[in-house]
Amino acid sequence: MINFGKLNITKGFEEWIALHEVMAPKMLAVGMQFRFAVANPIEDTLFLLIEMNGDIEEMLNAANNPKAIEMREAAGVKVETQEMISSIDYSVFWEKDVNNTSGKILGTLDIGDEFKIEETTKYLKLSGSDKLIWSGYSSEEDKLYFLMETTSEAKKDYELISEIKAVYFP
Repeated sequence: MINFGKLNITKGFEEWIALHEVMAPKMLAVGMQFRFAVANPIEDTLFLLIEMNGDIEEMLNAANNPKAIEMREAAGVKVETQEMISSIDYSVFWEKDVNNTSGKILGTLDIGDEFKIEETTKYLKLSGSDKLIWSGYSSEEDKLYFLMETTSEAKKDYELISEIKAVYFP
């Protein structure tokens, strides 16, 4: 199961990355792994893609463990703001060599039932300067979620979720 979600932080993206590096082995042990985290321009909101393949009860116990909550809060995570945006059925990383100084956006696009993840660029109508980083499809919502690098000012058919300042691939 892959989930796309968000949470708020108070101490910046680097502090969250440091926390993740400490907690990652414990998360992996119960079947949870972040695939990416991205920060909005003022680094107070993170958007996360997390893969969960373990026992649901074990994963919940690990996430709700008082020590884990204490560590997250000490690193500036506002635990009560954690929110799942959507479950993702199909997910593709198109590019992981990403420059953290370029303009990036996170968006969503309503699509029909006949969607094929490998045709993502066709649906997004990318310009020559756009670079698709990630896309994920939710059949539950018939939506395409995506992260891309862009310099294009033109309004596209998608809904902007957030501008993105930085990307982290664990």
